[in-house]
Amino acid sequence: MDFFTHGWQMRKTKCLLFLLALLILGPVSFAQSPLIVRVTDFPPQYYQDETGEWTGLDVELARALVEEAGLPVRFVRLPWKRALRDLKEGKVHLMTTLAKTAERSAFVHYIGLERYSEMGLVVQKRHSGLVIEGLDDLVEICQATDKRWGIQGGIFYSKAFNRRMSSDKEFAECFYRVSHVDLLFPMTLEGRLIGFFEDAQPLKHAVRNDPEYRRALEVHDYVLYRQPVYFGVSKKLDSATIQKLENAYERLETAGRFQEIIARDWSVK
Repeated sequence: MDFFTHGWQMRKTKCLLFLLALLILGPVSFAQSPLIVRVTDFPPQYYQDETGEWTGLDVELARALVEEAGLPVRFVRLPWKRALRDLKEGKVHLMTTLAKTAERSAFVHYIGLERYSEMGLVVQKRHSGLVIEGLDDLVEICQATDKRWGIQGGIFYSKAFNRRMSSDKEFAECFYRVSHVDLLFPMTLEGRLIGFFEDAQPLKHAVRNDPEYRRALEVHDYVLYRQPVYFGVSKKLDSATIQKLENAYERLETAGRFQEIIARDWSVK
């Protein structure tokens, strides 16, 4: 056997041994880029602990999902509207607490139910006795006080609310839109707004834990809407990765893992 024939036989043998190893050991795990998950500073849903590690209710729900899928994860702080744009472009791979809308469905693959979210209302304490039973009451109070309610751009509040915002000019004029919810707290404290709407859980946390908010603000009894929210995955992700996340969700849901996380005490010290 000459040198070249011997070399070819050796390469052939190595290939056969490699294929045999794959059959015995299963697929080889190659390094993979981390899944980018959007976060923001909004306890108790998203916050950094004393070591700088991201945690919180929705952070841990997302972490459980991604890690169960066997994927590396990286949390990136982004404002809501930019995160939605990046999700559409595939620069962000996963967002939490997404309500289903026709517009988002064009670029979002929904996984879940993640949990239920209530849209709450924060007002100055002197307005805590306002009688609010529906959307028409919000308009009447706005016109009587000559002040508006605060909302955040890009948020789904409810079907009825969003429909009125797009079709009823008188209704829409009663709301002041900002890019980030953090802007609404000082505007309400200063009396420039009657109050504002946001997820009830972080609202209650903020009012309970911030001395200035606790002194001047209160979470009103009125709940705009209780709605299901989902994990939103960019449709730019490959189908195999999306399927891994779907399968991971089913395993965690069956095991009750999501409910265990939701049931924790999410009070932030």
